[in-house]
Amino acid sequence: MRLAAQGTETEDLLETLASKSPAGLYIVQDGRLCYVNSTFQTTTGYGEDELLDRDSLELVVPEDRKRVRENAMKMLKKELTLPYRFRMTHKDGSSRWITESVVSIQYRGRQATLGHITDINKRKQLEEETKQTTEEWRATFDSITDAISIHDKDFRILRANKAFTELFLTSPSEIIGKHCYELHEEGKPRPGCPQEHTLVTEKPTAIEFYDSHLGRFLLESTSPVFNEKGEVVAIVHVTRDVTEQKQQNEWLMRADRLASLGELAAGTAHELNNPLGTIIGLSQLLMEKNLPDYARKDLAFVQSEAKRAAHVTSNLLTFGRKNVPVKHLNQLNNIVEDVLKLRSYCHKQIGVEVERHLDSQLPEIMVDSFQMQQVFINIIMNAESSMVEAHNKGTLTIATQKHRDTVSISFADDGPGIPPENLKRIFDPFFTTKEPGKGTGLGLSICHGIVAQHSGQIYAKSEPGKGSTISIELPINGRGHIGGTS
Repeated sequence: MRLAAQGTETEDLLETLASKSPAGLYIVQDGRLCYVNSTFQTTTGYGEDELLDRDSLELVVPEDRKRVRENAMKMLKKELTLPYRFRMTHKDGSSRWITESVVSIQYRGRQATLGHITDINKRKQLEEETKQTTEEWRATFDSITDAISIHDKDFRILRANKAFTELFLTSPSEIIGKHCYELHEEGKPRPGCPQEHTLVTEKPTAIEFYDSHLGRFLLESTSPVFNEKGEVVAIVHVTRDVTEQKQQNEWLMRADRLASLGELAAGTAHELNNPLGTIIGLSQLLMEKNLPDYARKDLAFVQSEAKRAAHVTSNLLTFGRKNVPVKHLNQLNNIVEDVLKLRSYCHKQIGVEVERHLDSQLPEIMVDSFQMQQVFINIIMNAESSMVEAHNKGTLTIATQKHRDTVSISFADDGPGIPPENLKRIFDPFFTTKEPGKGTGLGLSICHGIVAQHSGQIYAKSEPGKGSTISIELPINGRGHIGGTS
C-alpha cells in the first residue's frame, strides 16, 4: 500500500524511504492500521494483509496496553518527548521489547498518527544480562565477610561492601565520595598509611593499627588496580577486625605464663609450708606455758602472721595445682543460688542488693560444682569490695543465658569501674589494687584457671565510673576455648 493515493515523484520518494527504513513505520487512522512498512512487518512477524485494518493495540502485550495508550497521548500532546518502551507480541507467540514514538500527521486529507518503532529486544536482553551480572557481583561482593572498599588515588571511597559499612557503622550513601581517613576521624592519611605506600611502590602492602574511634584493632591491606597503560587508577582495601584474634593470642601467651608461674608458685608454697607449720605449732606450745603478758602478746602476733602467710601459701598451692575438675551435669542457676545463700547475710550487713536475671530454660552442663562455687564466690566478693569501698552499698546484677552451644553467666556491679590500664591485668597472678595485707591478687587468676580447665572463657568489661562486668562462657558440649578481657 502506498503512502498517498496520488503517484507524484515526491510520494514515490517517500514510499521508497519508508520501505527502506530500518525502523518500523506505521500509520493509524480511526484506531486502525492503514499503513505498515516492511520493517514493521518483520518486527511483528505478520504480513501486510494480516496487519492492515487491525487495532494496533492488539499487538501490545495486554499488561502494557494502558501504559502505551497513555504515553502515546502524552507524546501527541508534546507532553512527552523521549521514546517509551513496551512489549509487543510477535506472531510466534513470543514478546519482544520495543521503543516507540508517535506524531500527528495528515493522511489522505484526514488526521492520522505516524508511529516509529525500534526493536530493542537484543539490547534489552543484554541489559538484563548485564543487570543480572551486576547483581550477582554485588551479592558476591556483599557476602564477603572481610570489609572491602575501592578507593581512587585521592583517597576517596568509590565502592564498599556490606561488611565495610557494618564495620564502620555507616551506610553506602554516607561514605561514597568520602576520604577514607575521615572514617578514622583523621584530617589526613595516618602515618604508615598502606594506600600511600601502594601508590609509591605500586605493590600490595598491609599494616595493623588501633582505631581509637572504633576501639578495635584493624589489619588493612591495599592492592593497586592498573589500567591498560599500566597506570594505577584505584586501590582495593581489605580491612579485617583482628581485635578478638589479638586478645586470643594474648591470652594464650598469658596461659603459658600462668602455667609456668603456677609450677613455680606451687613449688615455693610447698617449701614454705613446712617451716610455717613449725612456727605456728611451736608458738602455740610456747603460749601454753607460763609467760609474761608481753611475751604472750608477741607470740600471738607471731602466730597470727604465720597463719596469714600460711593462707597465702594455700592460695599459691591452689593456683599452681592442676586439679582435674570432677564434672557432673549441673544447673548453673542452682550453683548461683547456693552461693548467694552463703553471701546473703553479708549482703544485708554491707547494703548490697542482688538482681537476678536467670534464664529458666538454661540447660544443664558438665561442670565441677565446687570449683564453680569457688569462681562465683571470688567474683562476687570482688564486686562487693569495690561497691562498698566506692559508696558503702551497691547493686549486683547476675544474669544467665544460653547462646547456641554455650551458656553464659555475668556479674555486673555498679562500683567505680576498672581503669583501662588495669583491665588487661586483672587475671594476672599477684596483681591487686587492694592495700597490702587485704589481698594476694590470686583470686581472679584461680578463677581463670578453673574456667580454662572447663574449656570456657572468662573476660571483663568496664568503663571508669560505670561499674564492671565479669562474664563467663562455658560450652554445653564440654568443649570450648580460653578467653580474656575486652
